Amino acid sequence: MPQRGWPDQPTMSDTVRSSTAESEFVLTTAFDGADQECACDGCHDDVDDRLSLQLSCDFGGSAADYGHVGFCSIPCACEFSRGAPYEVVDNDILIHMDNPIIVEVTYTGTDEFTPEGDSEPVTFGDTFAAITGRDIEPMMATATEIIVDTVDAHNDVTPHTFNVASHWL
Repeated sequence: MPQRGWPDQPTMSDTVRSSTAESEFVLTTAFDGADQECACDGCHDDVDDRLSLQLSCDFGGSAADYGHVGFCSIPCACEFSRGAPYEVVDNDILIHMDNPIIVEVTYTGTDEFTPEGDSEPVTFGDTFAAITGRDIEPMMATATEIIVDTVDAHNDVTPHTFNVASHWL
């Protein structure tokens, strides 16, 4: 039986099976902003706060929220998306992603820079930031804030040195 989130237990775990693979893995979802690891099968890295989604589920014919999952990178989010929907093993629950969107901020400038708190420089063509969700307006607002904050912190970049694109995950 899954471990459901209670006040002293901010996560729940279920063994799930992908619709595209025969393998099973443990999917852990978070409640109340709890620390969590990447939801992608086999990845245990810390998640990027902007790469998280609320999953939904069908349980006995009823639709409901399931829990939040996070991803460490865009490739992990894409891999998880390709496996959806997921079936909870030993339970009649089907987990859905509900067509999430990803917004990517890509650096197109010629001078590299290192964001505060990072050790690796950002260079031409690097995806500088990514945001997942279902409502494009706040996601684009977040992307704009990221660009403005970066321009304010680095004299050698301008708003024109970034490209913002969105697509289905």
